[in-house]
Amino acid sequence: MIIDHLKGGQAIVINMEGMELSTAQRIIDFIAGACYSLDGSLQAISGNIFIAAPFHQEIIVMITMIGL
Repeated sequence: MIIDHLKGGQAIVINMEGMELSTAQRIIDFIAGACYSLDGSLQAISGNIFIAAPFHQEIIVMITMIGL
């Protein structure tokens, strides 16, 4: 299960592109609850892609805009 990776100290990338909105929301709610209980973090990279990380990993998201 995906939460076992968080418990094992691994960060995970969750891609919800193309998924029905209600299903994607339920999955993200479940992962957010797991992150909270494990003192981890959950951040959006884009509208449909997220990174979840355990408590000892810092998430830094850098977005480069080309042509501005």
